[in-house]
Amino acid sequence: IILCSIKSVYSQITTKNEIKLEINIEEKILFVNQKIILKNLYLNHKDTLYLSDWSNSYSSVNTPLAQRFGEEYDRSFFLSKKSKLGFTKITSIKKDGEYLDWKRINDQQDILMVFLDEDLFDKKIIELNLDYEIKIPDSKFNSYGYYQDERIFLRNWHIGLCPFIDGKWKKYSNLDLDDQSLLASDYSLEVNKVKNHIIHVNLKKFENDKLIFFGKDQRDLILSVSKKPILKK
Repeated sequence: IILCSIKSVYSQITTKNEIKLEINIEEKILFVNQKIILKNLYLNHKDTLYLSDWSNSYSSVNTPLAQRFGEEYDRSFFLSKKSKLGFTKITSIKKDGEYLDWKRINDQQDILMVFLDEDLFDKKIIELNLDYEIKIPDSKFNSYGYYQDERIFLRNWHIGLCPFIDGKWKKYSNLDLDDQSLLASDYSLEVNKVKNHIIHVNLKKFENDKLIFFGKDQRDLILSVSKKPILKK
């Protein structure tokens, strides 16, 4: 099959994210085991994928997000203790059981470059397996993160494939604009229950007892964790 244009190529790329998530409220940490399934990767690029990791945009005062806060004369991020910031700690990125090399772009610490051991052109399916931890930032910076009443509200918190449009990777950093940075994806999400808390996700719940969620063609993933109301007798 001869592909006539990059735009038609782009429309054929499909992704699925299978995520197992463990939430630790006390430590303000998410433990993530994730499989990213990429199909129909007819890309005219050799061996590199670009992934969005917006949770790491809260990691230092040198990220594009921090610079954005500075442009708005908001010094709260720059003056905050390190414990109030957020980051992603990646344990491993694998393909076919083999570790892959990766690095962050120097001036975009929330974008990952993942180096494969094969060409991407005419590659039908690639599966990546990721293990990582997310330290949740304080919500005072922009309403996303951890609240003092033990609530969590996050959007686009997980690692995902950057869009590929008109033959180029679109490496969008988090600039607190509530824009969309990820390629639309199907999702399956399994979450541990958190004692005395209620978990909401913008996906359909499949089994109430196991907290399993599914969604198709989603462009963002919202996670909300809140305390159960105390019923007075």
